[in-house]
Amino acid sequence: MIKRSNRRPARAGIAGIAMLMLVSAPAGADEATDELGFASALIEMGFPDLAGKVADQVVERWPDRAGEARLVRAELLMARRKFAEAEEIVRSIPPVSEEGKAIRLALANYYYAANEIDKARGLYDDFFSEYDRPPSNETVLRFYTEAAFVLAQMLENSEQYEEAAESLSRVLATDLDGERERGLQAQQAALYLQAVEAGQGKQASLLKRARALAETIQFGGPYWVARSMILLAEADRVSGEPGEALARLEDNLVLIKQIDGSLKNAGLRDQSPKAHYHYIRGRIFEDETLPAATRAQGKDEATRTAARKGLGRPLNEYARILKYYAGSDLG
Repeated sequence: MIKRSNRRPARAGIAGIAMLMLVSAPAGADEATDELGFASALIEMGFPDLAGKVADQVVERWPDRAGEARLVRAELLMARRKFAEAEEIVRSIPPVSEEGKAIRLALANYYYAANEIDKARGLYDDFFSEYDRPPSNETVLRFYTEAAFVLAQMLENSEQYEEAAESLSRVLATDLDGERERGLQAQQAALYLQAVEAGQGKQASLLKRARALAETIQFGGPYWVARSMILLAEADRVSGEPGEALARLEDNLVLIKQIDGSLKNAGLRDQSPKAHYHYIRGRIFEDETLPAATRAQGKDEATRTAARKGLGRPLNEYARILKYYAGSDLG
């Protein structure tokens, strides 16, 4: 499952997109290209004034590269949140060119960082409307894939879980190795389940998709069987079947513990499915005990004591996550 976060996309996802278009083509790898890439990186690192000076020097030394320097100047204006001026430069770059696509996505990410969600989403929608399938060019495909990931994060952080999952479909449509494909399918299933819990979309359809994805990843071996059981248990929980969820977890506890032990020995316990085992149990116990604890307020001491004892069950599960899996996506 994907950790819920309020963070905006990293600035590397912003400057990196435009910088990619400056430096990715081997035939264009020369000193001017390197300097412009360096200027873009300086913006990413928080040195916009220095980046501007580098871009000025490039144009002074190589006047014919002024067009490429526009990308850096536009990024510079975005970093300073001078969006109106940045848009003037962006409009001067043909939207169908790779540079035009890159800088528009950079602008989208800066809009998102400024909490201008609708403007950011509109630019991403415009970009993906140009493709009915993943591009075949390797450089453009990297660009396309990065954009799909950033959009998925943007949508997840905006709690638009179903649409975040659909953005990952663009990556899943590319040629992936088995492990990466299963990892993305697990993330997508988790997003569909978050959508169900949030009351979004067509609940039955989303649950069906999540369960199908969870069952698909089982073919990857024991680790993926355990991940699958965790996702299916979460599907049980969010669909109002806590008993089924707990039974599924207990039926697969031996396997989950075996995977947990192997990952612990490999120094990878943060990736253990047992963290999610405790999370799901904690959520179920919380749903069972929290209403009673609320009702116990103002009651006699015996009632309040019993309620506090009940709350110990979910707290114990969450404490195990913090103690053993603090580096996981739940820690």
